[in-house]
Amino acid sequence: MGETVKTVLLWSAPLNAIIISALIWLFKSSIRHEYNKALEELKANYQRRFHVLKSQFDMEFNSFQLMWASQSALVDATIRLDNMFLSSGCGKEMEDYAKAADKAFFEAERVTRELGPFMPEEIYRNAISIEKGCKEEIDLFFHWLGHDPTKNKDFDMTKAAKETMASKQLRCHSYESLANDIRKRLESLSKAGFEGGDV
Repeated sequence: MGETVKTVLLWSAPLNAIIISALIWLFKSSIRHEYNKALEELKANYQRRFHVLKSQFDMEFNSFQLMWASQSALVDATIRLDNMFLSSGCGKEMEDYAKAADKAFFEAERVTRELGPFMPEEIYRNAISIEKGCKEEIDLFFHWLGHDPTKNKDFDMTKAAKETMASKQLRCHSYESLANDIRKRLESLSKAGFEGGDV
């Protein structure tokens, strides 16, 4: 009987080693499978997040381009109108510049109104401030059109120029803020896409 036990033990040792090796292989295979599954899920989540952030970046970038173009056209038209007034006073050419600036105002206002719900609040507020400052200046110029200094000696050009100072300051400050806020927003979207942070 002692020989039988020895024989069984001799044969069972390799068998045990085979069983243990098979169990280890199955365990490692199971872990590897779970690891691969988790890795695939992580990759799919990352790709979905990247796609969403890229879509958001593209949409906001295009919106900001449209808004910036309309705000720049408005500011440029208002500056040209201001320069025209300071250099040559009121006249037919000034009226044309005032009409062009007013047209630029309504276009900028339309773009801001259309894109407003899709942009951050601080950017929207800056666009509205620019429009408000420019419109105040434009309206003053329309008012002055009836006061041509070459025909009306009581018209004070210096006083008229000072009246636009507050709206010019509002326009300039808001224009700078708009540029900075757009830049910051695009940077935050870009970082969120690459670092996985929140927007």
